[in-house]
Amino acid sequence: GAEAALDGLITAARKVALNPRTWQAYQMEIVTCLLRVVSEQTLEWDGLDGQLDSLMERILRDYPSVDDAQKAFRAVITTVLYAMEAHRQTSSRLLSANAEQYLQEHYMREDTSLEELCLYLHISPSYFSMIFKKETKRTFHQYLTDLRMDKALTLLSTTDMKIAQVAESVGLPDHSYFSYCFRRHFGYPPSRARSR
Repeated sequence: GAEAALDGLITAARKVALNPRTWQAYQMEIVTCLLRVVSEQTLEWDGLDGQLDSLMERILRDYPSVDDAQKAFRAVITTVLYAMEAHRQTSSRLLSANAEQYLQEHYMREDTSLEELCLYLHISPSYFSMIFKKETKRTFHQYLTDLRMDKALTLLSTTDMKIAQVAESVGLPDHSYFSYCFRRHFGYPPSRARSR
C-alpha cells in the first residue's frame, strides 16, 4: 500500500511538468509525510534517521530526477516498513511477557479474567487475544488453565495439602471442576499425582 501510494505521487509528478524548485518542494513534502509516520509510530531503527537525513540533503543539493527520487523513496519506505514490523513484534513480545507476569502473580485468584488483564494492560480484549495467541500459541484461558494445573501438580507432589486446598490455592475452588481440569490436563486424577 505504501509503495502504491508512492507510485501514485510520482505518477502525478510525471504528468505535470514541474519546475526544479516545485519538484524539490514536492519531494520534501513526501519526506515530511515519512517523518510523520516515523514519529507517530515511535520507530527506532538504526540507520533510519540517517537515511532520511541523507535523502533530504540529496533533494536540497542535487534535485534528483523523478526516477532517482522514486528509487530513493522506495528504499526509505522499505526501511520504514521493516522498522514498523520490528516495532510491532517487539511490542507483541513485551505485551505477552507483561501478561504472563501478571498471570504468574494472579493465577490463584478465582476472579482472574481476560477483561481484568486487558484493563491492567490498557488494551482491548480482542486485540490482546490475537497478539497473545500469536506469541504463546495458546488462548488466555488455555494459558491460565495450564499455569494453574502446573502449579497444582507442584503443590500435590511437594506438600501435604488436601486436594480441595490445592484447588482453592490455584483459583479453582470448585473441587469437581478442578479434578476435571486436572484429569484433562495430565490424563490422571489429582489423587494419583501424590502416588506418582
